[in-house]
Amino acid sequence: MSPQDIIDITNTIKPKSSSGQDEISTKLMKATITHIINPITHIINQSLQTGIVPNKMKIAKVVPIFKSNQSLIDQLAFCQYFQRY
Repeated sequence: MSPQDIIDITNTIKPKSSSGQDEISTKLMKATITHIINPITHIINQSLQTGIVPNKMKIAKVVPIFKSNQSLIDQLAFCQYFQRY
């Protein structure tokens, strides 16, 4: 991937204050991308070439979003199901 590819992808992301496991918000990423593009490009390209992904990049933050018409019982059952994993 080229630095411009990554900048183009970053520009398509909606700027939000929320962050993932890395504690970096999309607002911060978009504001600083031109300053950090070279290390980001290197990490992504190394990962693609070697097939090795840094452990901290393997963690996902999953937040269930309930529909307003779901009962409280359904919502609790859903949460309990995913707590097993």
